[in-house]
Amino acid sequence: MGEPMDRSNRPFAPVDATFQQAFPTVEEAIVKYTEFEHGSGKREDIFFSVRTEGGLMLCGNPRCHRGGYEVDREIHKMARDQVAERTIAMSCRGDEGSPICKIGRNCGFHIKGTITVKYRSQIQAGGRTL
Repeated sequence: MGEPMDRSNRPFAPVDATFQQAFPTVEEAIVKYTEFEHGSGKREDIFFSVRTEGGLMLCGNPRCHRGGYEVDREIHKMARDQVAERTIAMSCRGDEGSPICKIGRNCGFHIKGTITVKYRSQIQAGGRTL
């Protein structure tokens, strides 16, 4: 696996926020995807739980630095619109440079798959159950 991007300066939900804090209306979010390397399948039918593994999926390219797939952004959009399932296609935003400073060529990995969100059946709002 590659080295993930630095997400410590995000303006919205802090990186160290719990799943519950970041997605108060969501019970679980599962990503099922296939990762491709320059057009050919690299890893197929992978399941990723955002609740247990976090909102940044690591890129499968061992030479990748500062990359990964920010699925939490898609889940925020889905939660806002109350969408239960969405098809995704994302490119890794990393590069194949050195881990310290030299930026190399863009990472050629990308994913295609679906995000499935299970919402909480009851939402607590101001002490009341809606």
